[in-house]
Amino acid sequence: MVKEKKAEAQEGLDLLSVLNGMSLEELMVMDAEIDTMIKNKQQGQRRKLYEQMQMLVQNAGYESIEEVLATHSLRRVRSDKGVKPEPRYCNPTDHGQTWSGRGRRPQWVVDYLAGGGSLHELEMAPH
Repeated sequence: MVKEKKAEAQEGLDLLSVLNGMSLEELMVMDAEIDTMIKNKQQGQRRKLYEQMQMLVQNAGYESIEEVLATHSLRRVRSDKGVKPEPRYCNPTDHGQTWSGRGRRPQWVVDYLAGGGSLHELEMAPH
């Protein structure tokens, strides 16, 4: 084990000395070749993983991975998404300015409260 580690360390030093002796152009060509090799290995790993997943899906009684993904949503769907809440508060000096009570307080609410008013006074009558 120790001999193997020493041999690997020596190989690493040999490789570094070889790389250090290369020109910039040679290193750039080697960099492009290494990038291609990495992409090919990643593609091979993805293919192998897909095949393993396909076997698991078929062993579970499904036809394809797509069938499993189409029937099972991992995300919870909100039923109220896109629904704007009704305003609960109204600016007494400008009735066009309203606030639902959610999120950051508008400046007119902050100013009214700083002036000694209460949030209850700003409430709108229910529809």
